[in-house]
Amino acid sequence: MVWSEISGSVCFLLMAVFPSSAVALLVLRVTASLVAAPLMSATAAALPGLVGPAEKLPAANAKLAAAGITGGLVGPLIAAVLMLMSGPRLVFVFNTVTFVISAALLFTISADFRPRRNRQGAAGRGSELAAGFRYLGCNHLLRPVTIAYVVLFVGVGLTAPAEVALSVGFGVGATGYAALSCVFALGGIAGTWLGSRGLMRLTVDPIAVLAAASMVDGIGFLTVGVAPVFGLALVGMAVAGTAYGLWMVAHENLVQTVTPDAIRSRVFAGSEAVYLGGLSLGLIMAGAAISTFGAASTFQISSLTAILGSLLLAGTMISSARRAIAEVRSAPVRLAAFSAASTRDSVCRTAGQGTG
Repeated sequence: MVWSEISGSVCFLLMAVFPSSAVALLVLRVTASLVAAPLMSATAAALPGLVGPAEKLPAANAKLAAAGITGGLVGPLIAAVLMLMSGPRLVFVFNTVTFVISAALLFTISADFRPRRNRQGAAGRGSELAAGFRYLGCNHLLRPVTIAYVVLFVGVGLTAPAEVALSVGFGVGATGYAALSCVFALGGIAGTWLGSRGLMRLTVDPIAVLAAASMVDGIGFLTVGVAPVFGLALVGMAVAGTAYGLWMVAHENLVQTVTPDAIRSRVFAGSEAVYLGGLSLGLIMAGAAISTFGAASTFQISSLTAILGSLLLAGTMISSARRAIAEVRSAPVRLAAFSAASTRDSVCRTAGQGTG
């Protein structure tokens, strides 16, 4: 994690050196994204070893998610001020400083939360990298959650460019766009609080929490898509943001609790790749959707993807419930068979003792 942050700081420092070269900025920005990729998966994987008891995980995940959302809310405001002061160069320098501070803070962590693994050769390391994806595909809980993850964030990717077009359509311009982003972020912070102090402290199936969050997200985006006035669109974005925050806490907590220590970071890396893939696909599709159907209809399409993800998770809950009922019903039969086998063993032992 430390080296990831240091590498990111170097990339942004070089951006400050070449602020007017589009090619250099593009290459450095892509490089910064690549070197930063391990940070989130490593952080999420390390969290159980840092916080201790499992009941503390929801609160810890909520703090991390809220911090990320807050950074996304405050960062653009700082960047706007720095741009007015001296242009993009100072923004890149400021970003470099934040990466260095983050690396220094990570360096102060003294706990050893690394899982024990057998050291293998290159083929073994490649197999370990694939293990995270295999686990996502094989685990009966994470498989449907991962599919829903893709579907949900395809819709989220659709909405990002649509927010700009929607603001233009309502005639509120850049101020309206900023307001949409702001209420979504504030809703996300509220959702993380709800995830840690509300639903996640109850005895609730984590899949049910994710299904509810997906459905609420769909309702929020649908509200934006049918809003006759801009104020109602803001309400819809706040609702969708709340669902987003709740989803992130519930998802991180679920993966942490059902994944073995040895491959947890790889499972999170696979999950992060799935999330970014869905988001990227949504962003690619957004241009065609907005030009063909309009911004409001694009939000409606996004709501359908979230509702589809919710229905998928609901189906998973039903399947799990049926499996549990079947196991309960078969328990007396297995118990009777076990008792009969025990009786036969006892008779055989008694007979053996008699003939001895």
